[in-house]
Amino acid sequence: MNDVMALDAVHEGNCLREQGNLEAALQCFKMAMSLDAECAEAYNYSAVVYFLKGMLAEAEACYGRALELRSDYAEALSNMANLLNVQGKISESYNYYSRALEIRPDLVHARSNFLLSMNYNPDVTQEEIYLQSLKWEQCHLGRLKAMTRKTSKCLNRPGKLRIGYVSPDFRTHSVSYFIEPLLRAHDRNKYEIFCYSDVTCPDNVTCRLKAICTEWRDIARMTDYEVISQIIDDEIQILIDMTGHTGKNRLSVFMAKPAPVQVSWLGYPNTTGLSSMDYRLSDKIADPEGESDRWYTERIVRLKHGFLCYAPPIDAPPVVNRPFYKNGFITFGSFNSLPKLSPLLISVWSQILIKVENSSLLLKSRFFTDTSLRENYLNQFSLHGIKRDRIKLLSAEPDTKRHLEKYSEMDIALDTFPYNGTTTTCEALWMGVPVVTICGNRHAGRVGASILHRVGLNALIANDIDAYVDIAISLANDHKYFSKLSRNMRWRVLKSPLCDSGRFAYAVEKEFTDMWSFLKRNNISV
Repeated sequence: MNDVMALDAVHEGNCLREQGNLEAALQCFKMAMSLDAECAEAYNYSAVVYFLKGMLAEAEACYGRALELRSDYAEALSNMANLLNVQGKISESYNYYSRALEIRPDLVHARSNFLLSMNYNPDVTQEEIYLQSLKWEQCHLGRLKAMTRKTSKCLNRPGKLRIGYVSPDFRTHSVSYFIEPLLRAHDRNKYEIFCYSDVTCPDNVTCRLKAICTEWRDIARMTDYEVISQIIDDEIQILIDMTGHTGKNRLSVFMAKPAPVQVSWLGYPNTTGLSSMDYRLSDKIADPEGESDRWYTERIVRLKHGFLCYAPPIDAPPVVNRPFYKNGFITFGSFNSLPKLSPLLISVWSQILIKVENSSLLLKSRFFTDTSLRENYLNQFSLHGIKRDRIKLLSAEPDTKRHLEKYSEMDIALDTFPYNGTTTTCEALWMGVPVVTICGNRHAGRVGASILHRVGLNALIANDIDAYVDIAISLANDHKYFSKLSRNMRWRVLKSPLCDSGRFAYAVEKEFTDMWSFLKRNNISV
């Protein structure tokens, strides 16, 4: 009887967790443990709450206990892998992902998370990612066959072309900075814009985006089948996925092919691996012709002026003088997520710090509130001869304005590789901080080059690690040059194709129209 009551408490706790009431949820899970000391679910979901609170050591202990109780608990194995992943322990996470998928090959999000983690690993090739991407569809195709309905009724639909965007990031999120300018600039005389919002907790950004689309569909509490049915009933002709294999994706919906034309864009730096995804929006820098195409199931459509359009935050603080003039030494920095900080990258950054006398490095993550994680990163730099006082670790800020203000403590931003920054690069530039990047061997590693090219900063793009180090050192030693760059940076960005929403929307709309015309002209059955 107690075990049944324990599971009831777990269920109640999860309802509270989904509502954002983490403390009350945690109390429910603790009650479940008191009722049944061997309730693995209680430990697993306690860990989920601890993770959301940034208490990583506690989360790891609870996942560990859940797996002691049930070694074949696939969800807990996957969650442990995610926990290791966000701490930058990519290689360690692989064993947990592998075990979870061996037990539950149909665990959809575990396989997506595994694919995402592969993009962070410099030792993983694009071919390996491609082959694993194909497995996602192979493992999950059967579960949605019954959901698929004919979509041909919208083929001959008169009037404006109906475009649907699917995302969990219609909210305060880095992706929203690139969604909003396109939504605002769409030509309403030719296109009807539908947004399928998978946002559990809407905010002011959600409200702002909702106001600029033709129709808004809240799908956060809808099943995949219900979403598929809604898209078909809406007669969507072109459907865009902006999530890929990242959190809360709805690739299962796209696998069912509810729209005649389906496009991948923005949220994920690689192929979805889906045979049902027709196109992918990119550009010739992020995905060079003849080099990238073979590693995508989608047909790559290369936008002439770049695949990104950035809307700077409206509450961004003004650009200030670089801190070098106050400190007397160069401060390098990166606000990229921890999974991007590989051991290889840390060794390269250490080379730069050694060669630029008295320089320091500023890193920022919401997880740096965890003492053990801070120690781990400080120790990694110590192994390369970098004293702890040269590394400054910042935790999260409560709002965008205060986050952006932290760029005032940075002279030069160092991009990550093999997985570049996107929003962080745009933010740094907007705040007057020059960014040094390296043009890598896959889309994730070429985004920085694509962005810097759009703003006319090709001189800060390296072709290899040695050049990356040299550019960073040269820039650090040329105080007048990076100071001039900083003063003019915001104007440079604002006047560049990176912020030209009208031109970007026109280019995207042309491609959408061509996709639809090609489908109709060739009378392709869907």
